[in-house]
Amino acid sequence: MSDGDARLDEIRALIPELPGPDLDSGTAALTAERRHAGRPGGLGALGEAAAWLATWQGRFPPRLSHPRIAIFAGSHGVFDRAAPGAERGEAARAVEAMVEGRAVLNRLCRLADADLRVYEMALDLPTADFTAGDAMTEGDCARAIAYGMMAVEQGVELVAVAGLGDGSDVAAAALRRALNGPDASGAAAATLVSSEAEAAIAAGLDLHGGSGADPFELLRRLGGSEIAAMVGTLLAARMAKVPVLIDGPAALAAAAVLRAAVPDGIAHCAVTDAAAGQALPGTLQLGLAVGAGGPASGATRCMPAGLAAATAIPVLRAAAALYGEG
Repeated sequence: MSDGDARLDEIRALIPELPGPDLDSGTAALTAERRHAGRPGGLGALGEAAAWLATWQGRFPPRLSHPRIAIFAGSHGVFDRAAPGAERGEAARAVEAMVEGRAVLNRLCRLADADLRVYEMALDLPTADFTAGDAMTEGDCARAIAYGMMAVEQGVELVAVAGLGDGSDVAAAALRRALNGPDASGAAAATLVSSEAEAAIAAGLDLHGGSGADPFELLRRLGGSEIAAMVGTLLAARMAKVPVLIDGPAALAAAAVLRAAVPDGIAHCAVTDAAAGQALPGTLQLGLAVGAGGPASGATRCMPAGLAAATAIPVLRAAAALYGEG
């Protein structure tokens, strides 16, 4: 897409082209599990993960020699309303630490032998405040989605996505509620403990409508550049037969957009962090208790993004190695 004519209809046109699961590879993994363990399910979570990898990589045995963690950082105009008096900058400091290699996530990525990429989505240019208007123009949203697609490069066998930003959790909670209704994101929204954050979400939903609206329109109106970019990563990964790990509230919101667009759109995804919110239907649930909710302001995530994914990768590498390849 060129900068001047990016349109969400170009993104929507990709939906019918999404490939389905490779059932032969998944069946081969299940057969191997019975052979190795003597019964179906005998290898527990490792066997389930191996079958998931094989199904969505489209190969048996699965392979996990080149995993990637992609962190997307954006900035939201709603932050000032959701966290009055708070200063911006936490996301920029987190990005700086990761780029310089001194963040906790860098250490875990080295231990997991995972490639870490950080995508800074113009932190000095926040989206518009969604309580007063649309967060993004159609062109900005479509370009962010296209940008996120670049995270899935040839040779990457697994990609994990996580997002952060000043106001990111507020936008993520608003978007999930708009897509799924007020009860569907209750666990994720429970971390937004400030009354100002809840009031901002309510104002945004009143302005932009609730469930039933087009998911890409809701993304444009309520989301942010980092959430849109992760939607692009999920789409590109599905097209390239690359399984995806979902880490944290912003990534959950991105996955919810794709699931709303097509019921099995996130079947190639696994949710890593049990603390990130309610389980996302249609995905593998790894359920690692790594990470926590936001701080008292409810506007920024405390626990560094990506930690649960980095913790999960060695487990998945063990699952891939069960049947002959690491």
